[in-house]
Amino acid sequence: MDTNKAKTDGEMAAAIQSLVARMDRFERALQSGQMLRTTLPSTQEAFTLVRLERLTLKRHAVLTASLGGVGYTKIADWMTCDETTIKLHLKGALNILAIPTRTLLLARHPDLLDFIPEADYRTRYGISKTWWLEDNEQLMAVLKAKKPANNQHTGEK
Repeated sequence: MDTNKAKTDGEMAAAIQSLVARMDRFERALQSGQMLRTTLPSTQEAFTLVRLERLTLKRHAVLTASLGGVGYTKIADWMTCDETTIKLHLKGALNILAIPTRTLLLARHPDLLDFIPEADYRTRYGISKTWWLEDNEQLMAVLKAKKPANNQHTGEK
């Protein structure tokens, strides 16, 4: 009986020692700043994350560029499409995010994506929050219009 008790005590001591070692590593990580934010996202942040999952790559591109202060014309030039197409991409993104207009986006939600670290945003959505400042030819090939479309009013390409 004493051998079983000694064995059980030894196992418990090993388990406690393992837990103490894990707690020490955790405390060191906290003190060195290696730990990322450990709190759960707020309700609004969680809502935004769920909604952002529904956006296409082009809608993410237009949303991030708009939040970065880039105008419709410049985005349309980069994506080789018409300004109306950019407006439609942004309108689709805003509808999903439950924001009625671009004006309200820029006035009330200029920091909409700030709670998501840049690396996480790129990993989750496949695009940087400042994609227009980068020289990424592969991304631009994806963002550019695939085929020229005729203007519905003038018939011009």
